[in-house]
Amino acid sequence: MLNFKTILAGSVAALIAGTALTPAMAAPGFAGKSGKQMSSRFFETYDTNNDGVVTTADIETKRKADFTKADTNGDGTISLEEWKVFAAERAAERGKDRTVRMFQRFDTNGDGQVTREDFLAQAERMTARMDKMQQRKSERMAKMRDGKGPNSEGKQGKGSWNDGPRKQGMMAGKHHGKGMRGEMMRGMFAQVDLDSDGKISQEELGKLADKLFANGPLDLDGFRAVTAEFREPMYVRSFQRLDTNGDLKINFDEFMAPTAKMIQRLDRNHDGVITKADFQKMRKDWRKGHKGQKGGRGDQGQGPRAQ
Repeated sequence: MLNFKTILAGSVAALIAGTALTPAMAAPGFAGKSGKQMSSRFFETYDTNNDGVVTTADIETKRKADFTKADTNGDGTISLEEWKVFAAERAAERGKDRTVRMFQRFDTNGDGQVTREDFLAQAERMTARMDKMQQRKSERMAKMRDGKGPNSEGKQGKGSWNDGPRKQGMMAGKHHGKGMRGEMMRGMFAQVDLDSDGKISQEELGKLADKLFANGPLDLDGFRAVTAEFREPMYVRSFQRLDTNGDLKINFDEFMAPTAKMIQRLDRNHDGVITKADFQKMRKDWRKGHKGQKGGRGDQGQGPRAQ
């Protein structure tokens, strides 16, 4: 019997990786590669004249264009079906290269086809690798409990490793992750965990493979179609988040609300615009907060949350 974290991270989740709906979603940390990628994506999205500065007008212009694109029937609102199409197209644009790379990972012989056997073989390899990673993490956590790890009481001051954000499920995997990606994984997991025991057995994995490959091997287009199906719960949930009055439509004000205060959140030097210097300060603040708090993330909670 394989636990959720191992098999999900090892195989099935690979089918839906890299499909976040937000152009600059808060990452696990602003430092390093993830922080640079987030900054780059943000400016690619909103800095349309490539001057290195994003203003309130830039954000509003982009968001209005997105609303018009999503509202395909022009009635001034976005229905769930319109949102699904819009979200899927945007996810495909942003995740295209990663989808190709993931397809190639499963297509081990390079013939442009992923078979049921390819899928299960790669799942087994990934699971073995994740098992090793899980074991190493368990050993680190044990050291923390014994006061020997970098986040133990002796190193970080008051409290224990079990306090704070890590206790809320991110480390233990209680909630399968947070945010849209976590919701997507929970929805997907519910489809695979047929007996709802919180684990995925080899039999359940086999049934998933039967479903995915019911019509034979998958080419790249078929592979994309499969990933789209698993993203469906995420699209529904993102629609519901925007539909604040519950009338099953997203009006213009609801659509614009998530980015209404983006300048205020990201303008770290308070000059009324967003530049790369603001992102550099965010990364610096995050590193500072990360070092000063057990498992803490400093200022990162105020990161970009654009839809």
